[in-house]
Amino acid sequence: MININNLNFGYSKHKPLFKNMSMRLSNGHIYGLLGKNGAGKSTLLKNLAGLVYAQSGTLEVMGYDPAKRQPALLEQICFIPEEFYLPSVKIDAYIKANAPFYKNFDHNYFTNLIKEFDIPVEQKLINMSYGQKKK
Repeated sequence: MININNLNFGYSKHKPLFKNMSMRLSNGHIYGLLGKNGAGKSTLLKNLAGLVYAQSGTLEVMGYDPAKRQPALLEQICFIPEEFYLPSVKIDAYIKANAPFYKNFDHNYFTNLIKEFDIPVEQKLINMSYGQKKK
């Protein structure tokens, strides 16, 4: 569940991206986020992930305030930006370093996804194609 109430956000005080935005997104539904370039789609997702902070209003994601960056929320969500850096390590080293931060991480499910998406496990992450990195 996501609740947004009177959200106000802008990168400058003179040009807000969101002004008194309110919405409720319920569990069990699929929602799309559509808009022109610069409309604030990625910024809204960053607000929901607690990566940027609203000037006013409230956000609630699964009962948590994303701005508080509580581990109980962070272990349930992930934000993948359009451009991102992956280190010069293989998948197994990356998983060993990062999986402990997600108490519900399922190694079997992950292994199945790697096979399904045909990701080369012996290749370093940094050397993968853009498409492979996104998968």
